[in-house]
Amino acid sequence: MTSATLTPRSLHGLRVMLRPAASYQELTRLPAVRGKWLAVRRPLLFAFVLGCTVSFAASGRLTLRVVVPATIYAALVSVIEVVALMAVRPRALTTATSQSFSRSVDLFFTGFGPWLLWLLSFAAIWSFASPVNAFRWSGPRWDLYVVGALALWSGYIDFCFFRYVFQTTPQRAARCLLMQRAISWTLAVIIFGGGPLRSEIVRSFGV
Repeated sequence: MTSATLTPRSLHGLRVMLRPAASYQELTRLPAVRGKWLAVRRPLLFAFVLGCTVSFAASGRLTLRVVVPATIYAALVSVIEVVALMAVRPRALTTATSQSFSRSVDLFFTGFGPWLLWLLSFAAIWSFASPVNAFRWSGPRWDLYVVGALALWSGYIDFCFFRYVFQTTPQRAARCLLMQRAISWTLAVIIFGGGPLRSEIVRSFGV
């Protein structure tokens, strides 16, 4: 019996965040979970947390009229991630593994712990601090550095996902990671607007 078997499913994300290689190896050996909501429960959770964060940043509290449209809009982020994951999933390996695509999506979003932690921290700052202090503590320059560190942390988690869930070589896992990032980030820039994003990055560096 593995430690993953003894861990409640609600804590799998925490284990993946702290020990991604061992956790993904153990999770792939667990009996396959089936259900209509398997492929959407974690993506929807991520979109909901993102929507709540927008509400806290906008008004300092949870407001239904902000949370609902922000969650719907944030769901596009989850859709982008799923589309990119579908694009890089090795078709030649799917028959050799017991992981359905729904299961793959669920395990992939299990590794979103660092981003959820960042969103919750961001929401806490804007809900408890004054707007002046909240902007100072989570301003563009500091936020960019934090996102950079989270991107590295998340990148290693996703590498472990591609390595052990897709049961592939380290080289192919690295290629899947780079391709998934390239596809998802390109789509995000196209959908959410490259102009404002570029201007914000330039302003953050003081160029």
